[in-house]
Amino acid sequence: MDIIIPYIHFATIDNVRVRYIDIVKNQKFFPLLLIHGLGGSIESWTNNIKVLSTKFRIIALDLPGFGLSDKPNVSFTISFYVNFVERFIKKLGITHLFII
Repeated sequence: MDIIIPYIHFATIDNVRVRYIDIVKNQKFFPLLLIHGLGGSIESWTNNIKVLSTKFRIIALDLPGFGLSDKPNVSFTISFYVNFVERFIKKLGITHLFII
């Protein structure tokens, strides 16, 4: 967890506040978005971040309903998460990225 603390941010998208990290060690690194599974959070990636951040700009978020992100009263469908992640990416101003 200590590796991510300096990189923690919060963003609000459609009145939903989400926690995310954005690690940019080199401006030329291509963005890599890490999306956790059910029951996960940003911390799910802590064992991978150190290595991945040597080659990529690392972005990971607590999806709505998980980790330290808001838990809105919505139907948590795949469509909801796809649309939310799309808006999150746009808010960060990213046009091209890899997703894991």
